Amino acid sequence: MMTKRTVRLMALLLVLALLPAAALAAQGGEEFRLHGYVNGTLRFESSYLEPHEGPGYKYYRVSLNLPSGTKVKVLTQAMDESGNRWVMVEATEGRRAKRAYLLQKERGGQTLIDCDLSSVPMEAAEMESSWQCRCYDDYALRYGPGKEYGTTGFVMDYDENAWVVLTNGGWALVECTDAYDDDAGDIPYFTRGWTEFGNLIY
Repeated sequence: MMTKRTVRLMALLLVLALLPAAALAAQGGEEFRLHGYVNGTLRFESSYLEPHEGPGYKYYRVSLNLPSGTKVKVLTQAMDESGNRWVMVEATEGRRAKRAYLLQKERGGQTLIDCDLSSVPMEAAEMESSWQCRCYDDYALRYGPGKEYGTTGFVMDYDENAWVVLTNGGWALVECTDAYDDDAGDIPYFTRGWTEFGNLIY
């Protein structure tokens, strides 16, 4: 027989589990959760496949050194503005797993990663289909949904706007706009990384 304390605890856990969907529904969006993966094989070394934090050259580069023939987990696919196809993959480099976007096929070009994309979900083309959020505090973004993944080096400020791209368990992949200086001035750049859902304000 369950005690009142057990019942309260179960109710609290249920509410926490429904928070991401409830927050998204309040903004009229549709939650995109990750479910599983397919296996893929790199046809070239990873540096040739342009590893980035998001699906396109407007995102920061990711340091990922994997030889040709490496097996990876393919999680999502996305198209950039030029019609190039990217896939989010997870691979182990050293002792830590890392998620990054690799160029899977250039428009009109050859396939760079062998995998069956028929069951791999396609990410939304526009951020407007995601939902906006901010952080409760300053949080370092990670390369995957868990503290076992390393940090990307980017800290999401507490007052900075971001967009939730997708969720995985109690974690969210968020996209932020950053800037860097060059001779032409500030150039907008984009970054993606993972943070716990409890860190976000909707």
